[in-house]
Formats: sequence, structure tokens, C-alpha cells
Amino acid sequence: MRHIDRVVIHHSDSEWGNAINIEEWHKAKPHEFDMIGYHYIITNGHTDNHISYDHIADGLIETGRPIELQGAHCLGYNETSIGVCLIGRSGRFSSSQYKALANLLKQLRGFYGDIEINMHSDLDEKKGKCPGIKTTDLLEEMIRVKEI
Repeated sequence: MRHIDRVVIHHSDSEWGNAINIEEWHKAKPHEFDMIGYHYIITNGHTDNHISYDHIADGLIETGRPIELQGAHCLGYNETSIGVCLIGRSGRFSSSQYKALANLLKQLRGFYGDIEINMHSDLDEKKGKCPGIKTTDLLEEMIRVKEI
């Protein structure tokens, strides 16, 4: 197992999607990855180009790249981090997604210890407001959320 010392949180910058879509996007130009770059994806219920909404898929945590493999999501931090991507635009996530993220982070900290939690924009100034969440707000939500 590789050493993990942080989680990096991203957003898809799309109104819809899931792990399958992101893998297709990552395999295409300009990325041309061999597989999806994120380890986890948290869906927003819109999986088909924003045409319909599935409340069961809102806040669903999907697996992407196997956790034992180095991610491809944050240059300079991929070797020791876990990449989590929220489907949606910067700061526009459902309460179900937010709770799922807080729960996932609690579980990851339970397994890996007191790992750092960073927003993509904290580690790469070129990424603007990715994902548009304040780390302090998320840490407070982690205290409030009960594990599923």
C-alpha cells in the first residue's frame, strides 16, 4: 500500500456526470490519461447531460482509480494523495454531496490517520476556486455528520 498523507478535493466543472463520464473525459485530449485520475467521485444526481435528476444518485460515492494507484489529479501531490471529485460547478453542490464528502473524509481519516484535507486551489493557484469550498466549513461539517 502506498503512503497517503492528504486528500485533494476537486469539482468536475460540469452540471452532470459520474465516474464513467470522467474516465472518458480523462482519456480524451488534452489529458489522455490511461484511466480516471480521481479515486472517488461524488455525484449530484444528474448523470445524463442534465436532462433528468435521480435523487438516489445525489451524493452517491463512486470509486474511480484504485486507491493503491497514484492519482492523476494534482501535479506535485499525486504520489501521496487521494483525489476526490464532486460533480458540479465551483461551490454549487447539493447538501447530499456535502454530507457524503464529509462522511468519506471521516472514513479516510479513520483509516489513514490525521491526513491533510486540501482543496485543489489550495495546492495549485492556477485552479481558481476549485472546488469552491472552504476547508474550515468542511471540517465543521465533518464534526456534525454521522457516519453512514
